[in-house]
Amino acid sequence: MTRLTSTSVLRRAVSVLLGLSLMLVSGLSLAASAVATVSQNVVPVGDAFQLTISVDDSVGNDALDLTPLDKDFIYGRPSISSNTSFINGSMSRSTVWRIAVAAKKPAPIPCQALILRE
Repeated sequence: MTRLTSTSVLRRAVSVLLGLSLMLVSGLSLAASAVATVSQNVVPVGDAFQLTISVDDSVGNDALDLTPLDKDFIYGRPSISSNTSFINGSMSRSTVWRIAVAAKKPAPIPCQALILRE
C-alpha cells in the first residue's frame, strides 16, 4: 500500500515536470520554443528519471536556471548538446539539456517554472 501511494505521488511529480513544457519562461526571441519531457511517467520512490529540455534555438550553456527544482528535487549536472544544421540552404539550431532528477520525498510537488535566459 505504501509503494502505491508513493508511486502515485511521484507520478504527480513527473506530471508536474512534464507540465513545465508549458511554463518555461523564456527571454529568447519570439520564434524560439522550449519543450520539457520526462523519461518515465511512473517513478518508484528513490529512483531517478531524466528531464529533457529542448529549445529550437542556439542558447548559452548557462541559459537554463534549475534553482526552482532545489526545494523538491535532487538533480545531477546537466548534459548539454547544441546542434546547427543547414538543409537546402535553411539553417536551424537547437539546444538540449538532459538532467537526472529524483524527488527528495514522496509528497505533492508544486509546479515551478524553469527560466531560460539569453
